[in-house]
Amino acid sequence: MPIRAIVETFLRSRRHLLHVVGEDGTYYGLIAMQDILPAAEDRNLDQLVVAMDVARPMPSVSLRDPVSSIMERFWFQEFGELPVLTGGDPPKFIGIVTRRDILGAFDRDVLRRRVLTARYRMQAREEAAPLPLVGDYSVEEVPVPASLHGRTLADLALPRTLSLTALALKRVEEGQPRELIPPPLDTPFRPGDRLILMGRRSSLSEFARL
Repeated sequence: MPIRAIVETFLRSRRHLLHVVGEDGTYYGLIAMQDILPAAEDRNLDQLVVAMDVARPMPSVSLRDPVSSIMERFWFQEFGELPVLTGGDPPKFIGIVTRRDILGAFDRDVLRRRVLTARYRMQAREEAAPLPLVGDYSVEEVPVPASLHGRTLADLALPRTLSLTALALKRVEEGQPRELIPPPLDTPFRPGDRLILMGRRSSLSEFARL
């Protein structure tokens, strides 16, 4: 499918995401509206660039994946839907699952206690208890290792390097405790800083050893 046809498909469907699937069901990836706009402005590319050229790889799920596993995949990617594929080589496209689908699959009480409680209540005591989440994910307060003093969250790129999300930064300024929510990306760490991090327990332990 050439560029012009892709744009027309976006306009007809009123969607901002399209999944690229071959005639035999082979899945090639996803095209977001913002991916196609630069190429659409160049008429010379209309017959040179096709859907497979601009499709981006996507994490996928299978029919056998538990709901908790699918939810974890949503936490660390920007789009609200994922492709459902077969386990063959190459994988075949079955359909999509959305974040709304997964939330609807959870019992309301479990949703309240184990998913939507992905927050951290700041406490006055020195060491706060971890907040358990779905699977082996947790929210914990972790001292910033001395090796990271002077560096910033932007330097560390924790979502990419350790699959961790920083929820808050706790520090003392002029003798008073402060809680920075969300934590600034460009503020250098200093002695005494503590981060509230969300991620797998193994990744949290790895961060503490840096």
